[in-house]
Amino acid sequence: MKAKISWVLAISSIFLLVACSSENNGTESSPFTVTTPESSLKLGVEKNSKKEVSFSCPESWKASVNVDWATVSPMTGTAGKQEVKIIAKTYNNTGKVREGILLLTSTAGSSQLKFSQEMADVINFDQQIYNVDIKGGDLSVKFSSNIRGYKLLFVSQSAKPTWIKAKKDANVGSKTSETNEGLEESEYQFTVAPNDAHEKRSASFYIRIVNPNDHNKVYITSGLFSIIQEGLPVETSTDYSRNNSVKQLQKHTKGAGIPLVLMGDGFVDQEINSGRYDEIMNQSMENLFTEEPVKSLREYFDVWQVTLVSQNNAFGEKYKTALDCEIKGNGSSLITGNFDKVLAAVKNIEEFKAESRLHEVVTAVILNSPQYAGITNFGISFDGKMSNFAIAYVPLVNNDAKSEAYRAVLCHETLGHGLAKLLDEYAYESNNTSIPLDQVNKYSELQKKYGWAHNISFSATGTPWNHILANKNYQSRDFFGEKLGIYEGALGYLHGGWRPTDDSMMFHNRHGFNAPSREAIYKRIMSTAFGESWTYNFDEFVRFDQAHLPRPTSVQASTRNHFEKEAFSIIGEQPQLLAPPVIGR
Repeated sequence: MKAKISWVLAISSIFLLVACSSENNGTESSPFTVTTPESSLKLGVEKNSKKEVSFSCPESWKASVNVDWATVSPMTGTAGKQEVKIIAKTYNNTGKVREGILLLTSTAGSSQLKFSQEMADVINFDQQIYNVDIKGGDLSVKFSSNIRGYKLLFVSQSAKPTWIKAKKDANVGSKTSETNEGLEESEYQFTVAPNDAHEKRSASFYIRIVNPNDHNKVYITSGLFSIIQEGLPVETSTDYSRNNSVKQLQKHTKGAGIPLVLMGDGFVDQEINSGRYDEIMNQSMENLFTEEPVKSLREYFDVWQVTLVSQNNAFGEKYKTALDCEIKGNGSSLITGNFDKVLAAVKNIEEFKAESRLHEVVTAVILNSPQYAGITNFGISFDGKMSNFAIAYVPLVNNDAKSEAYRAVLCHETLGHGLAKLLDEYAYESNNTSIPLDQVNKYSELQKKYGWAHNISFSATGTPWNHILANKNYQSRDFFGEKLGIYEGALGYLHGGWRPTDDSMMFHNRHGFNAPSREAIYKRIMSTAFGESWTYNFDEFVRFDQAHLPRPTSVQASTRNHFEKEAFSIIGEQPQLLAPPVIGR
């Protein structure tokens, strides 16, 4: 389109320049002899684009232009053959070709030459920053463009914000002409949800104008604009009487007990005394027993709650929380916390003061923040000896312990990474390379040494789940439509790693755990519950698994498309959760 526009404008501009040259190039009394054709004086759209003008004059002279978007250099000179440059001072984002006049003067007379600057296809915003108060509401983003009749998409720079909704799709203008000269104003309507978090939040977008019949054909992409919303006032604790208090939420009835510990960070005394903290911890426990095989093996688990009172209920440099957690945000799922403080909180529980029991603990740290993020420290060595101790850091996504997004992330991190030592099965389209050798070596060692990470293969043939593939019970599609196989792409890379299903709980945090992952969870639960007296039997697992296959929860069933990309309006993917690090102590 742009090429066609430029051709049409080129012809029209040449015609205008040539037509007026006889008038503007001086008279018989003009002392200037200009050798540069006026028709060639067309500057490019960019800033600092330039054109040279050659001429001769028998005396001293001056040069100037009549527009503020261009300049000329030099501005003075002596007699003889000379050259000046017309220079664009700014990028031409006006949406049309703009014109100016170069004036050459001396005591004997003057000469005028017309010049122009090509137009660019543009999208101009009325403002780059939109500030929204805590209550949210409707927001109108106004912009102008010289492109008409094409589909308009708003694209999130990072993760798609769940708190901003598009009220309507939009087109730029209404004309279909490809000779688009001049700006036409449009606006787009958003609805911003109330911010019930204590942190300020922001999202940045750009506009993409595409062919309405082929959205992959992009005509132009704008610069960024941002929506910033204030957060609730940050609260400060004064009552620390319940800090480090412990209560058991569930006691095992079979085996030795698989220990789960729940604790929160960024909760102040008001939220604890009101009962909100207890409600979140109880719902978090229930969330963990929604996925198979943990759901059907619930009686093997012990669950504890440790209550931690933070000084502030917000995260950031200005605030202090019990576990010193930090959330990177801006599309990243990275979370950091103070390991020693988490460990000390776990040791508040009498049973885990003994090292042998401590090494089996899976801890979920629930952060009092609605951000979408999560990370797990899934293998931690004490004095050089690897343990099953794990810490999952999970924010209270959407500020709702009953939300599907929170449930799914909690299960992905705590059960997938923390309990079963599974790896991520997703791959980024932009990461069209192979898994780095150092990662391959690291995770291969975990597979061989500890039997971890058996949901990922570094070979397309000798996978850890070949024995499951060979079983007739796993040769058809499951309830979610997933077929067990060997799919390339894992650990964030498109090549060098293979996963068991196209999608799963370890990919998009949906569709439940696939068969190899369920096997890993089953092994961890039974080996911890019965110790060395237990021996794994594959046939026993198959009988158990076939009787307890995953089914969607009621929440899942109503939000099956929660993570799907919209065809129009606001586009952006949820950030993938980061790979679990192994920590030495």
